[in-house]
Amino acid sequence: MEISMVGQFREELDFEQLSDEFVKGGMSMVRLRYMGDNLVLLTPRENINMEELFKLNREWFESVFLNIEPWTAEHVADRKVVWVKCYGLPLTFWNKDCFSKVVGEVATLVAVHDSTTMWENLEYARLQVRLLKNRNANMAKSMNINDQVLSIYIEEEHPTGLGGQCMCIRNLYDSSDSVSSSETYVEETALRRCSDEEVAMCGGEDRRIEEEMEEGDGSSVNKTKKHLF
Repeated sequence: MEISMVGQFREELDFEQLSDEFVKGGMSMVRLRYMGDNLVLLTPRENINMEELFKLNREWFESVFLNIEPWTAEHVADRKVVWVKCYGLPLTFWNKDCFSKVVGEVATLVAVHDSTTMWENLEYARLQVRLLKNRNANMAKSMNINDQVLSIYIEEEHPTGLGGQCMCIRNLYDSSDSVSSSETYVEETALRRCSDEEVAMCGGEDRRIEEEMEEGDGSSVNKTKKHLF
């Protein structure tokens, strides 16, 4: 650890994109390890001195990092980057400005997934957000958007890969060209976050209702998704 440095990479990048940049930049002599949020531990391979390498390639490092400094025990990420599913938002409001306002109560918008910008999946908008690591992005809220009252539900996905990335297709959207960029007026009227206990209770209630219906007529029933609005 004494020979390692900690880099804060630019927020428009994710860990996998940063790794690609290191390969393209010919920096394979440096080992990268994700620390959470936009922090990465840089450890030199063999007998490479990180400080000298940084000085020799300062311009390249500054193109991908906001800051680089020697590692200390105080370097701990206090935020996390996760994917969320946003339900209840009409297609006419699918733009970055509106997405930012919808998640803005607890998080900041990082990126919008290609499946959302290309309208491949219209069931929900898939967004990448940054928030404090001790908070959960799950919430149900009522919003007044352009004089239209909407019930919005946001569900946090569980990351399964490095850098907080889901193992599905890693395509991010960071431009407003393919989505309506019209300004959206958003007025929040109510907000309630869903606790883990509420989610568990809802799941148990659904199973209880299904069991009672099956006992009554002996037939199977279709599961119905319960929204916590």
